[in-house]
Amino acid sequence: MKILKNITYLALVVLTVASCDIADPIESEITEYANFEMTGDSFLYIQTGTPFVEPGVNATAGGEELEVEISGSVDSQTPGVYNLTYSAVNSDGFPASVSRLVAVGDKEVAFNRDLSGVYLTGTRSNTVTRTAPGVYQNSDVLPNNGISVFMVDLGNGSLIIPSQPSRFGSVAADPSVDAASFGVLNSESSFTLNLKIGGNPIFVRTFLKQ
Repeated sequence: MKILKNITYLALVVLTVASCDIADPIESEITEYANFEMTGDSFLYIQTGTPFVEPGVNATAGGEELEVEISGSVDSQTPGVYNLTYSAVNSDGFPASVSRLVAVGDKEVAFNRDLSGVYLTGTRSNTVTRTAPGVYQNSDVLPNNGISVFMVDLGNGSLIIPSQPSRFGSVAADPSVDAASFGVLNSESSFTLNLKIGGNPIFVRTFLKQ
């Protein structure tokens, strides 16, 4: 009787293992997202009043060319920083996108001055570094919180911080994002930022070059 029980148990184990071996395999598929090739830079600066000519963007996935849709526009008569988004959907229906920023301003003025330096706001300091003509990296727009962003000199007394991510939420000094949010160049050694950070009220900070 004991032998019969052991044989029965062994048969159950074999059936269990066999059922696992013949289970339907898990099917998986690989999809290739759109790969974008942008003509021109992802940041462009054009002179106010000069018509903006779209440089173009191509998108492919798995060797297949995809249709690209453009959202956003550039008003070349109005100084500001404009965001263009290029989107494409692959054959499996998965979307992808890239963006380009276009600054419209007085290039002659903005390109021929340098706002780089160490600044104080109250007793706290930050550093502004020129990374391209008219474009700056600000090490901390709300010292001492380590909020490093780039800002654009429009050459007309306005400084724009396009919306950018931070650990406190999106950061901007841009009236196109919030009418109360903007930047003003008081002189070549001082500027004031009205900052929109996340869902907080506007932070106003004035920076003086040392």
